[in-house]
Order: sequence, then structure tokens, then C-alpha cells
Amino acid sequence: MSDLTGREIGRYHIVQRLGEGGMAVVYRAYDTRLEREVAIKFIRMDQIPPAMLENMLKRFEREAKALARLKHPNIISVFDYGEFENAPYLVMDYMPGGTLKAQVGTPMNTATALSLVLPIADALAYAHEQGIVHRDIKPANILMTQRGTPMLSDFGIAHLLDSGDAHTLTGTGVGIGTPEYMAPEQWEGKAGPEVDIYALGVVLYELVTGRTPFKADTPMAVMIKQIKDPLPRPSMFSPEVPDDLERVLFKVLAKDPAERYPDMNSFIAALTALQQSAATLQAPIKPSFPQPQADPFQTVVSAPNRPAPPPQADPFQTVASTPDRPMPLPPPPPPPPSPAKPAGKGLPVWLWAGGAIIVIILCVLAALVGLGAVGQGPLAALFYQAAEPVPTAAPLPPIDQPTPAPLQPTPAPRLPTPTHINPDKNTPLPVKPTKPVSNEADCYKPEVYCVGLVTSVGGIKDSSFNQDTWNGLLRAEKDLGAVIRFIESKDAADFGKNIDALAALKYDMIVTMGYTMIDATSAAAKKYTDIHFVGVDQEVREKLPNLVSLVFPEDQAGFLVGALAAQMSKTGMIGSVLGPESVPPVKRFGEGYMAGAKYINPKIQVLLVYYGGELDKSFVDPEWGRAAAIDLIGKGCDVIFGAGGMTGNGAVLGAAEKGVMVIGVDVDQYYTLPEARKMLLTSAMKLLGNGTFQLIKMDMAGKFPPGGYFGGTAGIAPYHDMEASVPQNVKDMMVKLAAMLASGELKTGVKY
Repeated sequence: MSDLTGREIGRYHIVQRLGEGGMAVVYRAYDTRLEREVAIKFIRMDQIPPAMLENMLKRFEREAKALARLKHPNIISVFDYGEFENAPYLVMDYMPGGTLKAQVGTPMNTATALSLVLPIADALAYAHEQGIVHRDIKPANILMTQRGTPMLSDFGIAHLLDSGDAHTLTGTGVGIGTPEYMAPEQWEGKAGPEVDIYALGVVLYELVTGRTPFKADTPMAVMIKQIKDPLPRPSMFSPEVPDDLERVLFKVLAKDPAERYPDMNSFIAALTALQQSAATLQAPIKPSFPQPQADPFQTVVSAPNRPAPPPQADPFQTVASTPDRPMPLPPPPPPPPSPAKPAGKGLPVWLWAGGAIIVIILCVLAALVGLGAVGQGPLAALFYQAAEPVPTAAPLPPIDQPTPAPLQPTPAPRLPTPTHINPDKNTPLPVKPTKPVSNEADCYKPEVYCVGLVTSVGGIKDSSFNQDTWNGLLRAEKDLGAVIRFIESKDAADFGKNIDALAALKYDMIVTMGYTMIDATSAAAKKYTDIHFVGVDQEVREKLPNLVSLVFPEDQAGFLVGALAAQMSKTGMIGSVLGPESVPPVKRFGEGYMAGAKYINPKIQVLLVYYGGELDKSFVDPEWGRAAAIDLIGKGCDVIFGAGGMTGNGAVLGAAEKGVMVIGVDVDQYYTLPEARKMLLTSAMKLLGNGTFQLIKMDMAGKFPPGGYFGGTAGIAPYHDMEASVPQNVKDMMVKLAAMLASGELKTGVKY
């Protein structure tokens, strides 16, 4: 179905497209009658066979009413339904806290994992008592409230599509579900309560180990593993997993349903016993700051046959009792968000001085261990002005969470960035003063500052440039009180209309991502002269007073990783899989990689493979990237650099699977591509989020800099798991090269 953003559906105003699955599309909307945000899930009628349409629509009303009666404190409420342009829809509570999927990827301690799984188990036990089986339990279907309470969603789709003729919708003999979480019998079309027990067991396994038990390239391969392969012992991936928890996981993930827990309440009893044990061993430290106010609409069910919450539980939590089913211990409340920094107020002088001393000390340490990054060379001074230096580069945050959580220790600081003067002296446009708010409906007000991101193709979770740029907006929300949002672009046809959508909401600044959006950005800047635009990775073509082009020294980052690859290669042949050669940042990465390698070893062979297909697909073709990397490995390359969004990610993952050293791009991909960690040497970083944040900060202070703007430093990430594999003499050389590039003593030779 077409994008409904900006449309009016009865009393609901569609605000933003949140996501799309095989059978439904979800939007964030505003209920104009009750004045609250809601989520609307539209069933994709193009996925329903024509012969089933009439029966399906008749069944929809009956099932919607049944779902509306499904009341549990950890199940997303369905409170309205309807039909729009022949597409039926359900209206549900909107959960701004994102999904549990954002929290997976690294092992979680047992107490925290159980506090997230037990409420969902209780919700499923309740649903099973009502005769409803979910059939698609996975982290993406577990939403989080702002207070960190897990909420189960998507009962509507699972129940609606699996009533009567579900096998016709999904293929004969194939059940509804997600391969990594599907029980062996579910692949044969069987779907009783035991499949939910198994799937929730997979979720628990993933939380405590950081991965699902069975991985493969295709759904069929996953199915074979689910049916035949023994369960990998959880402690293989996370030694901290207790023996008692392993025993529970082996039972709940048994191949034969008869060998699992007989019902969800039995599984809950086992989990509750584990939780009590974990609480003794891993008692959380009580925070010293005041507790946040509880959600007044949140209730917790308790019962005599399950242990009641301990005395230190949230004192604001409302408790309602039921005679038959207990409620697990609630998760501890998260710390309150950091208050927004008031506009115009700085930190105390003593704190600035102390911070400066710390930064200087860290810079010296960075030089000793070889993890520093580099500043831009003097060539950039002719065209761009430098961003304010940022002490550290944080990893990409989970996209679905409103406030990013740190995922790594503070990285080593970069070398100081030289300050350059922008020769163009345009008078900045008037800007609005800032005031922390949370409602974009107020963007038209002078005291409210709103900034939105229109992504390039590849989506907000591309583990690359879109995601890191969004990181800059998240930081602006947290530190500056800005109202933020993003709109994803599926293809080039979306660029203009997505910009129009933000402009219609009276956003103060619109950030557009990538070289492919350069024409759409310029056109929009001419059309909306009262809005400031930031074109990330877009070269200056036409000077406009309300447009700034944010660019980076990709050649320097490429030079450094090329030099590293040449020193680490044993075969004398290295390769790089890149996006299209016509995109300047991509070409600068490639040419810088070549120049750095040749600087170290003039005889080394460097094979560069640029994407030659359609521009719209050039950054979102991981399979092509994977195939290109494997081809380079076959030719003798033993280090692969992937630079091209999701296409480059495919190359990195494919080469890492083959046991070949790899290099990431744009951000520290140790955190965004965890599957490649063991073979990831480093990443060529250019810190788009930091550059974007600096421009937002300047704009909010009335210092918008139109023209070309240099986004600060570029450099390399820490060696992480490969630290011991990089010889000390190589580390020393990398420090030397970084310093030479920063001072201008060394030139990459790459033209801008």
C-alpha cells in the first residue's frame, strides 16, 4: 500500500511510518479526539489471496473484538479497528521505548534477562488460557514502555492470519513465524501453546548469550538446524551463564514438545526460581537519585501461587490481584533521563579546565597505544571550516530507544582538530530559541526547535551512515532539548516527499543523508527558504543561504586503513568492496585505501571493486557485497575493506565468515556488526553523528554556517579483539602516520 504519512484516517492523523513486515505496515498516529499518540497496524491486502479476501474481512471484525477483550498489563491493548481504502487496521497503544530487539546482541546478566522475560511469559500464560497462541514470539514483537516495562505485541496478526485458512496464506505445511525462533514442529504447520514456550526460550537464550542458538544463510538452512542440530551450550558464547539457567534452556528448547515444560505456568515457575537465585547473587545497586514517577495506567498482576515482589520493588507500582495466575518480579526501573541542557548556559569554568586536562592526558595515552584518529590536512582549509572537536566518539545507539545507552568504554581521544576559516560570509537566517519539548505538533512555535532526518536508502538501522547520523540527532535531543524524528526513504522517489512531510510540520532543520540526495536537498532548500538544511556527504554545488554541506576527509581514513592492511597482509594482496565510484566519498575511501597501502609497500596489489549496478541499490545490496568479497578472497586477498553502506557490510560479514581479516567503515563497526568482531581489524571512521550534532548546536545558537562545512576528524577505530594480533611496530607506524596526516606533513594525494 502507498505511504499514508500525513493522511487523516477518521480521527487519526498519520504522523510517521514505523515499520513494515510481510503482512502489515505500522504507523505512529495522533488521536485527535483523545489527544494522544497511538500505533495503527494496517493489514497488507496485497498479501492476501483474492479468494480469501471476503472471508478475511468478515473474520477481521470478529477477531478485532476478541483482541480488544484481551486485557493484561504486559499485552499491548487493541482499542479500535476499522477499514481504510479496503485495508483493515487495528489501533493500539503506542510504545515510545522501542523494542527488545534493540537490547540484544551482547550478553545480558541473568537477573536483567529474567526481569524482561517473566512478564512476557505471564502474558502468554494468560493468552493461552483465552485460547490464543501468539505463534511469532521474538524480540521485535516485545515493545518497551518509557520505564522499561516489556509489552507483548502482534497478537492481532498472529491470531487473525492463523484462523482457519492460515496455511493458504503462508504456504502449505508452513506455519507463521520467524525462522530463528520457530519450534521444529512449527515448520510442519503445528502451532499449539508449546511453540510459544519454545520461542520464548529462544528469546531468553539470545538475551543471555547475545545471539540466537541457530544461524544460517537461508530460512531452509535455519529450519534444518532447528530440527536436527543439538542446542549449542549457552556458556560457549557467554561463560557467565549459570548452570541452573543452562538446564532450563536445554529443557525449554527440546526438539520434542513433550520434553519441554508442559505449559507456560510450569516454565514461569522455573524462571521464578531462577530469578530468586539470581537476585541473591546479582542484587542491583539501588540508585541514589529520585525514582521516576510510575506509569499511572500500568498495573501488575499478583497471585498467591507465585512469589510476591520483594520490598524494594517500585513503590509507585499499582498491584491488582487475580486468584489464579501470579505475576513475576517486575524489572527495576531505569534511571531517569538526563535533563536537557538549557540554551545559553555553559559549564562552570573549573569543570571546563578539568575536562581539558583530562583530554590532554588521554591524547598522550592514545598516542602511546596507537588508537588515535587524525584531523584533516591543510588542503581542506581552502574550502571548508572545521567542526568543533568532540572528545570521544560514542558507538551507535539502539534506534528504537529515545535515549542512547553507552555500549562500550570511552574510546581513545582523537588528535586535536585545527581550526579553519570559512571564506564565505553569509548572514545566518534567523533561528528560534530552544526549549525542551516532546511534541512535534508544536514545531511551529518560536520557542520550539525541531530537527528531522530523511534517510538514504538502506533504512535507519543500516549499521552505517544513516544510523550514525541519527546518533547526532539523538544527542541533540538529549543534550539540547531538540524535538527529533526520522523518515526512511525506500528509493529515490521518496526523497522529495519525505522532505515535504517534515517541512509541512514546520521543522527548523532538515538533515538529508548521502550523495544521492544532493539534488533533492538543493531543490528543497530553494523551495523552503525559512528552513535550514544539512546535506550530509553532499558536495557544494550551488551556494544557498539556508544549506550547509557536511563533508569529511574520507581519503585520510582510507589512507590509514590501507596502510594497516598492507602491513597485516601475508599474501601481498588486499582488496576493497565499495559503493559506486561516481559517489565522491566512496571514491575518496577507495583511492585513500590504495594510497595508504602503496605508501607502505609500493609492490602490494590492491584490488578495488566498485558497485556497478543501479544507484538506488548501490548501498543496499549486501549479497552483492558478500559475493564480491569472496571473489577477492579467491584471488588471494587476505584483508578486505568494505565501504558502501549495507553493500559494504555484506563484504565485511562474508569475508569474516571465511576467516579473513576485515575493516569496517564510517563508524566503529565492532559495535554494529558484532558477527565480524573476531576478524575485524579496525574501522575507517568519519563520525557523521558528531558532525551533525555540531551543526545542530550551532544552528540553535544562531550560528548556522551555509556553504561547505568540514565534519571534523576522520581516523580509525580501536583494534578491539584483534589488539593482540597487531604487532607493536605496526601500531607505532599507525600513530606516526596519523600524526603526519594531522600536521599536513603527509598528503594522501587524493583530489577533492
